[in-house]
Parts: sequence; structure tokens; C-alpha cells
Amino acid sequence: MELAQRIGMISFRAEEVVEMPHIALFSEQDEPMALAGFHVYEEAFVEIGNIGTSEKHRQKGLGTQITSDVSRLGLEKSPNVYLMVFADNPQAIRVYEKLGYETVSSYAFVEFAL
Repeated sequence: MELAQRIGMISFRAEEVVEMPHIALFSEQDEPMALAGFHVYEEAFVEIGNIGTSEKHRQKGLGTQITSDVSRLGLEKSPNVYLMVFADNPQAIRVYEKLGYETVSSYAFVEFAL
């Protein structure tokens, strides 16, 4: 979970980490290098998310590899695999587009404070 926190995996609740499929890539020294998982997984659709690579292992193609791997696992569960990404994350967007993902809709987040 330490790598998950460092790469900003904020969207997974603790029970999702236990209940949903997740994968990781490890170095030869057994150090986690990249993580990915499912938010939703059912026959109708699979939402993958919280894909990330440790700072030390970026720019080595690991984000592309783990995204491809988790996407392939998703396609084994459903023909409908999707993900969401923030518009201010161009590196991730490039990886997803390279793997064949297409933008189908855009959302806006609005913050409120009291």
C-alpha cells in the first residue's frame, strides 16, 4: 500500500483493494514498480484505474505495460473496458491513446467549501 499512497491511488477504498483484482510489476529486488486495478468489475463493464508507476521507475514503459496487462484482464471479464483520467495528466492520456483508448466523454469537477 505504500507505493499506492506515493503514486496517488486515492480512489480505492480499503475494501476495493481486497475485493477487486489488482496487479503489480516488481523489480528483481522484489520492489513494487507499477500498480493497477479494477474499480468495477462485472459482466456488463470493467472500470480500470489508479494506474501508476513509482518515481524511480518512470520513463521505462512500465505504465504502458501494466495498463496493457490490466486492460487485457478486463477484456476477459467484459467487452466493455473503460477508465477515467484527469485532463491535466497528459502522460497518462498518451499511454491510453497509444493502447487504443478513445475519449468518449468529458466531465468537470467542481469544488465546494463551507
